[in-house]
Amino acid sequence: MVFYFIFLGLLLVLWLLFVYNLNLTIMFSLDSLIIKIFKIPFIRLKGDKFKKFLVKFVPTSTKQMQEEIDLSNLLSLIHYDVIELKLVISVTDYSRLVLINGFVSLIHSVLLNVIDDYVSKYTYLVEKGKDNNLEGIIKCNFNIGVILFNYLIIKGRYRYEKMEKRISFQSNT
Repeated sequence: MVFYFIFLGLLLVLWLLFVYNLNLTIMFSLDSLIIKIFKIPFIRLKGDKFKKFLVKFVPTSTKQMQEEIDLSNLLSLIHYDVIELKLVISVTDYSRLVLINGFVSLIHSVLLNVIDDYVSKYTYLVEKGKDNNLEGIIKCNFNIGVILFNYLIIKGRYRYEKMEKRISFQSNT
C-alpha cells in the first residue's frame, strides 16, 4: 500500500513537471518588477532591490556572456499569451521621454514580426501621465519540467568545461 502512494506521488510530480502548463504573469515598469504565479505575487522588486536585480544580468566576462546567450534560448520554450506595453508620456521630462520613445521604437522595428508570429495578443498604448515610464504586462505559460531539464543540461555542459580546464591545467603543471 505504501508503494502505491509513493507511485501516485511520483506520477503527480511528473505530471506537474512535464504536462501541466504553469501560468505566469509578469508586470514591469522602469522601477519595479512583479511576478505572479496563480495570481499570487511571487516576486516583488522595487527601487534599489530592482536595480541590484538588474545589475546581476550584466555579464562580467565573455564566458559568462556565452552562458547567458545559451540560457536565453530557453525563452523559446515559453508560450506568450498576452503582451501589453503602455508608454506613459510627460512632456516636462523631455530627456527621459526621448530615451523611452527610442527604446520602444527599437523594439517595434526589430521585433514586430517575431512578436506577431509568437504572441497571441499584443497591444501597445501611449498615455499621458505625470512621469515618463514604460509599463508592461506579460502573460505566459510553460512546462516547468522541460525548461528545468534544458537548464540543467546547459549548466552541466559549462560545469563539464570548467572541470576539463581544471584537469588539463593540473596535468600541465
